[in-house]
Amino acid sequence: MNIWVKHLLNFKFYPERLKAGNTSNAFKYLLSPTDQINVLSNTHRRLISKNVLQQRYSTATFTDAIIGYFKPFVSKVKDKRNITHLITRILYTYKSDWQLPERPTNSIEKDIADIVQGNLGSTEKETLILARIGQGKFRNDLINKWKGCTISGYPETSLLVASHIKPWSKCDHIEKLDPDNGLLLIPNYDKLFDRGLISFKENGSIIFSDLFSDSDFFDIDESITIDLNEGTRKYMEYHRKHVLKNS
Repeated sequence: MNIWVKHLLNFKFYPERLKAGNTSNAFKYLLSPTDQINVLSNTHRRLISKNVLQQRYSTATFTDAIIGYFKPFVSKVKDKRNITHLITRILYTYKSDWQLPERPTNSIEKDIADIVQGNLGSTEKETLILARIGQGKFRNDLINKWKGCTISGYPETSLLVASHIKPWSKCDHIEKLDPDNGLLLIPNYDKLFDRGLISFKENGSIIFSDLFSDSDFFDIDESITIDLNEGTRKYMEYHRKHVLKNS
């Protein structure tokens, strides 16, 4: 989960906390950046740039970058003044009531520790660590392959997540770095795919888990089809059999 989103969830969206904190200002800015141009301090903008966008703060690009990150949510908010509506959509995506098992919060740290303690050369270790956190060669290979979000085509790659199809914990070292084992996704699609609420057939058409009945809520077109090469089909078969949740 994104660090900044986790921070927002810690507020639990209690009205009294929203009224008192900068979190509310962040949403106001997101919904109406022109009208709310002065609502965020430079300190808060820098924190958002660092933790959400994972890039150096720039006054020239901040507004477009933050709106791009949350665009999947904002596009479904009918009343642009309705902060609560936006919060509800973000909360629903990142902390739902589906009662699916959560990935342990320390899983990435554990995987990295296992790499460091393993019998690999320093270069191999660095490559695997970068792949585990969605950076480095693995991410670059996915950008070159997909050019944008695999599902929606959204082109701003700095805001996309490098997502493994076959889970990292089930991969050997080759599979962990194989670009055929990856999708480039906007955060809400990444979360749905990672939790096994969506997958794809051999022909690339989207499949919904029996536990997921909110495709309309997420504005997911049921006719979506993605291009799968032979290598990616192999990994997607694993995802359908072992990750996709069915009742």
